[in-house]
Amino acid sequence: MRNHTKKFLGIIRYTILTAILISTALKATNKQNTLVLFDTGRNEQILYQAAIQAADNNGFNVTYFSLNNIMDEQNLNKKFAHTDTIFFIFDSSFLKNILLSKFKRNITRSPFVTKVLSFIRSFSQKPNKLIGFIFPPFSIKRPTNIVEDLSPIFKSLKQKNKSRKRTQKLAKKHAKSFTLFSRMANNFFSKPIISRPRAYHTTLNPPRLGTRFYSPEIYKILENKQATIKLLPEQHAHTTQKYHHAIQQTFPYGLYWFNDHHKNHVFISSTTIFSSGIEENFNFVPISVKKRQNIYSAIDQVIHELKKITRKSHTKKHNNKLFAANKTSIDTSIDPSPSIGLPIKAAPNPLQKTAWMEITAFAPPKKLSKRKTKAQHKARQDKLVDYILEAKLDALWITFNPQSYYSPIAREKKKEQTFLKSISCFTKKLKKAAKRKKQAIPKILVGFEITNNIYSPNKPKDCAIDMYGLAYRDLPAPLSKTFWHNEIKKPLARFVKKWSDPKISHGIPLSGVVIDLEMYCRKTRGDFSHIMGFDPATIKKFTQKKLTCTPTEKLQKLLTKNYMATKNIHDFTQQLMDKNLAGTYFMFLEQEAIKLGQTLRTCFTEHIPNSLIVCYAPTIYTNWFYKGLYKGLQTKDKPLYLFTFNTEFNAYQNWFEQNNIHAYHSSVLLLSKVQRAYDFTWVNHILKYHNGIWLNRFSRLIEDYEPTSWINIEQTPISHKQKTKFMKHIKKTSQKNTGL
Repeated sequence: MRNHTKKFLGIIRYTILTAILISTALKATNKQNTLVLFDTGRNEQILYQAAIQAADNNGFNVTYFSLNNIMDEQNLNKKFAHTDTIFFIFDSSFLKNILLSKFKRNITRSPFVTKVLSFIRSFSQKPNKLIGFIFPPFSIKRPTNIVEDLSPIFKSLKQKNKSRKRTQKLAKKHAKSFTLFSRMANNFFSKPIISRPRAYHTTLNPPRLGTRFYSPEIYKILENKQATIKLLPEQHAHTTQKYHHAIQQTFPYGLYWFNDHHKNHVFISSTTIFSSGIEENFNFVPISVKKRQNIYSAIDQVIHELKKITRKSHTKKHNNKLFAANKTSIDTSIDPSPSIGLPIKAAPNPLQKTAWMEITAFAPPKKLSKRKTKAQHKARQDKLVDYILEAKLDALWITFNPQSYYSPIAREKKKEQTFLKSISCFTKKLKKAAKRKKQAIPKILVGFEITNNIYSPNKPKDCAIDMYGLAYRDLPAPLSKTFWHNEIKKPLARFVKKWSDPKISHGIPLSGVVIDLEMYCRKTRGDFSHIMGFDPATIKKFTQKKLTCTPTEKLQKLLTKNYMATKNIHDFTQQLMDKNLAGTYFMFLEQEAIKLGQTLRTCFTEHIPNSLIVCYAPTIYTNWFYKGLYKGLQTKDKPLYLFTFNTEFNAYQNWFEQNNIHAYHSSVLLLSKVQRAYDFTWVNHILKYHNGIWLNRFSRLIEDYEPTSWINIEQTPISHKQKTKFMKHIKKTSQKNTGL
């Protein structure tokens, strides 16, 4: 009996092992193509989660090759000698260096750009390859030939005069084909996806008309038989059946061209599509889960069609008949991204419902000549306090901006008394109303808009500089100790001291700090990029601690105390690449950002015991600065709170866990979304997919509705009676009653 049992168990084990081996073999067989995402500006694979999932669904072996990897790799041609497909993801600063070095004599091309262009030129001339060019959206105000402007990228696609002998007829055919491709590419660039019709809500914007992509000129190019050009996803019956009409209006997502000279495939798309994940474009990504899944399904379809075209062309002669034959049915069984649209797991969160408001609502009115005006002003303030308490908010994020009054370069220093009177008025009314209603007072969070003081003549001496030598004169160097001390630490200490006066706070405690990381009204950009951190002070600190070689004469000049020019940063970049130190350098930057976060956390908890720490940013940034800052600001026992415009959080929690970042995430509700009673359910929707909700510019509730003003996006047209009902809806809504 035992022998029979052993024999039976042996057969089962053999069967299971055989099944595993067959499954593995089939999977390997299906994955016939290798695809590399060649990222010229970033270092996080999570950015391209949807595109990677789509490629994986369609049988590609996907490899993410980051900026750091590119810099440290000594022989790109050897590294990717057997790679079938490479999608080059172009960073906007990378393209800017190409343009500036092309059109301005005093700007030199970065050695990194030279290295990448050389590899593009080599790879794009190989037969049977799929070359993808993924561009950021361009802001084009007049007709522009982007293909010509970026000729260092595109010229390798053209026929070379000194290449293999070809007949004049074939040469003319290729020239015509490239011209048609260029015209279509320029059309694609001039009508970016974010500017097309959008018949759905994003977290920021309502639906809008936009600019339609398809036109008679585009149809004419597609019908021309002198070039094999295709827009993806294709427009045919299967597309109409599968995709919501609102999503179809945002098509196409890519442009395909068969290069008959090099016998390979060229694909152009946008980072709007490829990075429509953790760092969301809130001008494009729908709030609706179904529509968002529809977009990811369309991304999947684009990769699906590309795979078909390239696979068939490897075995048959590529011609228009084959091209037409690819219009086969769409595989609807594939789930483009299983993690998209899943509800968040409920967790205890002290900041589940937060409102952002400004203290200026409680400032004394400018004109006091009319008693009626003064009475109305007080009545509005009382109404706002009532709304706060009726909604039973967990916290108020108030834009106090202490740095505007207590920084060494404070712009509002002369208005300090008005500022303190506004606070006193607010705290007095809030405490009185809370006592009357027998309700708890929400937690008070001190909001900092970090660059509010940085205007001429007080622009930072240590400004942000990127690896191309571009100086961002109205942004501080990310790791500048002087900036963070003067604009956050020092002002907070003075503000807390003022708040301790019972005449100011009326005994209401402070509970935490909000660092608003969106740098408003900047002329260069409003955030720190991955390629920043190349300012002299930061480079000098690295060379003293990490660099094992002796700095060259050019680098010594870069590190001198008064050095402000940026051209010699190319010398430092070259050293990083030559000595495989790029990865080391960016890790050094992240470690320094962690230290910065830790010193800020120490400061916050010193002045506000058990301080809650919140970071606001338009989206969940993942580059070295933000990742390092988040790590430093939180601990396992004291998680960080992130407030953004992201549509969901569950899909990205693994990234936070992998990076040991303990965080809660709250998404936004703009008051303009609330047009009627049915819209109250936006609160339920947000709490279903996030740890919390933050209401944008809550203080606008008491302002006159201005339908034609820019502030309209922060206002609701509903009546006072409806607003009261809305507050009661917020009060009763929580994660517990959203089915979580």
